[in-house]
Amino acid sequence: MIADFLEQDRGVLTIVSVDVQHGYPIKNTKFQIIDAETNEVVDVIETSIEGVAATGLLPLDQSYYVQQTNVIEPYQLNLEQHELMFSIRNNRITIENDVPSFIKDYKRTMEKNIEVTAVQLPVESILQTPELPNGCEVTALAAVLDYYGYETNKLELADKYMPKVAFTRSNNRLFGADPHQAYAGDPRSEGQGFFTYAQPIVHTAERYFAEHDGSYTAENISGSSEKDIYQLLSKGIPVIIWTTVDMKEPRVNYSWHIKGTNEKINVPTNSHTVVLTGFKDDSVFAMDPLKGRVTYQAEHLFDIYEQAGGHAMVVY
Repeated sequence: MIADFLEQDRGVLTIVSVDVQHGYPIKNTKFQIIDAETNEVVDVIETSIEGVAATGLLPLDQSYYVQQTNVIEPYQLNLEQHELMFSIRNNRITIENDVPSFIKDYKRTMEKNIEVTAVQLPVESILQTPELPNGCEVTALAAVLDYYGYETNKLELADKYMPKVAFTRSNNRLFGADPHQAYAGDPRSEGQGFFTYAQPIVHTAERYFAEHDGSYTAENISGSSEKDIYQLLSKGIPVIIWTTVDMKEPRVNYSWHIKGTNEKINVPTNSHTVVLTGFKDDSVFAMDPLKGRVTYQAEHLFDIYEQAGGHAMVVY
């Protein structure tokens, strides 16, 4: 009897978490219920697979804040704090979530997860020519840094931050950089510039961040699969990958000795670097430092990417 009397002064809040575009229920969304007077958290709840969560019994005739604290990807957290006055025993509120604007399409799977099916990141085109005829890698990085709001340019990155090793000749042998450690030659030169792989471009970004209070991280993700890359794009992260300039198999028909060693390396003469910016169906979108915005057939692009060694990097 006492319990029944006490329950008359208490109520339950039911929260429904839904997709704003399609009305899909969103599972595993977490909320805090906060006493508006004391600012204390009085309950923490999480939605079921049906997108519904209910609090325990809470005192009536009080105000509460509802704060969303977590939502599954790719949804964006709803930062609005909702204030409710508990005046009835059964209270209900619907809270909506949207996906980022760069996600152009998505669907709900049988497991009630969200599968992103189309992405287009707003990466602006930056061309390497005419200043950097052999500077596709650092130009790709410049485009990514521009996407994140940094005020830099390809020439500053190439001249000041990118590690470079010039070519020299000794005893009729050509010596140059280990492309995993530095850029081989001068990207400003048509005849004395060659290429680099991912790690030196990671170092370029790290050097730049060190002088500009960068809050981002550069990472070598070489070896990433097509699925891995799509997942990064779906999170709003552009991906720099190494392909070939003619989208044909790598032509490994040139060589030099690594400076300071007797090691001879064979290198491709048609290496190229682009920034992947999105995908849809069987197409992949990219920013090509020689052409601007381009579209590739996905299967062919990733075949060339793998033949070229699977080199890739990101900034996030």
